[in-house]
Amino acid sequence: MPLLTVDQAAERLGTSPRFIRRLVAERRIAFAKLGKHVRIDTADLDAFVAAGRVAPAVPPSLPDSRNSGDPAGASAAQGRRPVLTARLGPPEEKMIVG
Repeated sequence: MPLLTVDQAAERLGTSPRFIRRLVAERRIAFAKLGKHVRIDTADLDAFVAAGRVAPAVPPSLPDSRNSGDPAGASAAQGRRPVLTARLGPPEEKMIVG
């Protein structure tokens, strides 16, 4: 349980001491107060880094539509966007009052 000073914690994270002091002031990291001195446990510093870790994004897998006979899939396989067409039903009859 080695305790680090603010300057040592900043150096370990590669940040400024001001950033570490802000984390302490906002209570975003665990710390120990020894009189007026602030000390940060290395385990708490490592836990802070682990909590902020973001997993890499995995792109969604696209279905392989090259062999499905789908014309939209064929155009997608060739790098073109499929053309969407709207089909309209029969026109509605209008009543003329006269």
